[in-house]
Amino acid sequence: MMKGKGFQSLWNSIKNDTTENDMTGQAKVIVHDLGGDTELTFMGVPAAWAVRYAYAEKDSRLSELYSLRENDASEDEVNIRFPVVRGPRTVACGDFVALEDEE
Repeated sequence: MMKGKGFQSLWNSIKNDTTENDMTGQAKVIVHDLGGDTELTFMGVPAAWAVRYAYAEKDSRLSELYSLRENDASEDEVNIRFPVVRGPRTVACGDFVALEDEE
C-alpha cells in the first residue's frame, strides 16, 4: 500500500513537472518520493544524480555517494551501489523518481 499521495495524483504531479531553468540558467530537477509526500528540488545537476542523492540521504549513505564522486568512480561503479532505472522520460533510484532533461 502506498503512503502519501495516491498513484494518479503522484503521476500527474510528476508528469506536469518540466525541467525548468531558474534565473541563473541552471536546470531545475524535481525529485518525488514514491514512498511518501516528499519533493526535493535540485539545481544544475543531472536527474540521475538528484535521485541518487535523495535515495542516499534517506538511507544514510551520503558519505558513500560523495566518496564515489570524489574518487571519480565510473558510471558503472556508481550504478552498482546506487542503481538507477531509466524510463522513456524518467529516472529512478529506490523510491525516488524525476524527469530527465530532454536533449
